[in-house]
Amino acid sequence: PPPFPEKEERPSLAPILAYEDRTLEFIQEYLEQNRQFNAKKIIPYLSSRFAKSSININLNGIKEILRSLVEKNILIEGSTFVKEDVLLNENRSEIYDFIIKNPGIHFSKLLRELDLPNAVARWHLNILLKYEFIRTTKIDNREAYFEKYINPEYDKVLHLIFREKYQSIIEHLRENDYGISKTQLSRELGMHLNTITKYLNKLEELELITLEKISKKILFFLNKEYYLEIKEEIEHRIEKIDENHIIDNNDNKFDN
Repeated sequence: PPPFPEKEERPSLAPILAYEDRTLEFIQEYLEQNRQFNAKKIIPYLSSRFAKSSININLNGIKEILRSLVEKNILIEGSTFVKEDVLLNENRSEIYDFIIKNPGIHFSKLLRELDLPNAVARWHLNILLKYEFIRTTKIDNREAYFEKYINPEYDKVLHLIFREKYQSIIEHLRENDYGISKTQLSRELGMHLNTITKYLNKLEELELITLEKISKKILFFLNKEYYLEIKEEIEHRIEKIDENHIIDNNDNKFDN
């Protein structure tokens, strides 16, 4: 039989799901004994633990709680830990933090910046993907990594503006409210004119910059409104995640 009841058999969920936290405590005990999470195999253990705790939940109730935890990616079949433990690993936490602050990062650059072995980085990235802390999208035929809830509409832009040369151009445009020519950018940034042209074309394609002909010169301007909109999106996500980390840390202190 399936590990979870069919939808028509499902009881009223509200009172049952109130025991999710207690269920997670029991599951963590189970996993700490070098076991893997298996929805079918863990049910007898949970049934016994609830009985010892004088909590009256039948098998269908336990299955509903498990279903809810699996659907929310708090539990994953075959794993040896639960979602709240994912970032306790130092390397995994460092990778997650790096992706948050460098949206659109490629695997090769992540390896270089964090100085991690290939296999170690891939293992931790797979865990972060499974538990939906991060997501990937293909840009220029390469996988780019993003924090899960960053708006996908910004993916291509973020992939560019966090790269060093694009950042240099954007910062230069931010400081020149009256516009700047391609030749001046090339000279002041020490980049070949063809390179500057390629980058400006890409930024224009993504609507991050505009151009205007003034006194026979073509001047480039940063689309500040759009740039700030994207910047605020990232800052909001970082702030939200930092708040959650603070809450988690406080919870741990109160638990001890």
